[in-house]
Amino acid sequence: MHGGKRAMIKVSIKPIFRDQAIIQLPQGSDLEIEAGRTYIVVSAVQQKPFSFLAKVLEIASTSDTRPVLEVDSRKAGPLAEGDEVDLFPYNIPAARKLVIAVPDKYKLITQGNWTSTFQPVLHGNLYDAADDLNVAVNVGNAVQIVQGIALESDPKFPVSVGDGTTIEVRKLDKEKLDAARKQAVEHKATRAKAWRDSQQTSLKALLGKLKAGAVAKAKRTIEFSGFSSVKALSSLIHGLTSGLEEVECSQEESGGVYTAHHACIVREELEPTTVIEFQVSSQKGSGVISLLVFARDASKAEKLASDLLQDLARLQSGLKGKIEIATVRVSDADIQAFILDQGSKEPMRPLAKIAEIMAKEHPDWRVDAKRMERVAKEMDKRGLISTLERMDTGFYMVHFLPPDVMDDPLKVLALAETRGVLSKSDIMAALSWPEARASNALDFLEKKGLAKRDKSYIAGVKYYFPVTRA
Repeated sequence: MHGGKRAMIKVSIKPIFRDQAIIQLPQGSDLEIEAGRTYIVVSAVQQKPFSFLAKVLEIASTSDTRPVLEVDSRKAGPLAEGDEVDLFPYNIPAARKLVIAVPDKYKLITQGNWTSTFQPVLHGNLYDAADDLNVAVNVGNAVQIVQGIALESDPKFPVSVGDGTTIEVRKLDKEKLDAARKQAVEHKATRAKAWRDSQQTSLKALLGKLKAGAVAKAKRTIEFSGFSSVKALSSLIHGLTSGLEEVECSQEESGGVYTAHHACIVREELEPTTVIEFQVSSQKGSGVISLLVFARDASKAEKLASDLLQDLARLQSGLKGKIEIATVRVSDADIQAFILDQGSKEPMRPLAKIAEIMAKEHPDWRVDAKRMERVAKEMDKRGLISTLERMDTGFYMVHFLPPDVMDDPLKVLALAETRGVLSKSDIMAALSWPEARASNALDFLEKKGLAKRDKSYIAGVKYYFPVTRA
């Protein structure tokens, strides 16, 4: 794993008979787990959607290579030992009201408000839907053991019992109690899907924002040939970012052509800072891997890209095939994209200064002054910049279009960096934009020749972005 902490933690599960959870971490693990903290546990197994609450009582070490979460088997639902889950740190709200259901066999306990009786013994406890209760309370002149379930809450589960929590009792027969438990299991499955979808939507939006706001970008192209299994190579690439927050992971195979896309987020002290993206395109065992690192610092981006390539070269030695770093062939489109990106920093900037920044961030491009001038003049002619002004000194000043004109198109170009192809719905989902905003940005890019529309019966309308050279 290449640095960074994460808000979401991936572990395997081991359901056993115990009240509180214990997590076993491999020696040297850098996962940030806190003893005493409560986590939402969400299944990563698509065929077993489920979610539940787990408070980690203790952290232990294990000789296993993967972190293992030991949890109460009564809470784990359909999940079995070895299933993969994600842990999300969760601050449980205090309930305004908690309704507990008890069997109708209890004669001395009636329906209604029992706050003064149950609040002292439940105070500080955490409850999810249909969690079991087994408490001793004073009823009349005697102590009675009461068993039941957490039935309803305000706000909705999960909640904690606080000083201001009102506790009501509802009496149900066995059939209705069983029905409530069954309904809770269905709710936890539905909730897992909703949380997963919400998390994925948020991460995609975050991915787009990080790419659009990145100060530096490192790009590498790796050519490969002679691989009998490109999927195995793709799996190795996927493993390079194991443990980071995966945002996008897709692969397609059609007519002998294989493509895969993988994107993840790196966090530093839980703050998202960096995006790593891989794109694999191949045919008959040969093809190209594109690697992009978006970061806040050019040196960090370059170092991370180099480290990833070294790891890939080391890991692929066990596979039959050959990989090599392709010679950088910077196009006019690359230079245009770099110049456009400078417009997000200042309304105008000397062309020589832009060339200086380019040489620092992309030393392998080796773009000379004559080429910079030619590309800038072409951009001025096409209306990609406001003006290219020749100063009395002979130097050129680039005047950029206003941010309200260029910001959205630049965000779309950043999103298209590794893919090269996007639909309008892709942009709307990744950037959380309404349709009109996505349409306006695409129309601008299309008019300026930075995007090309393609319509097919199967795929619908797609946009190609030659400026990204993905």
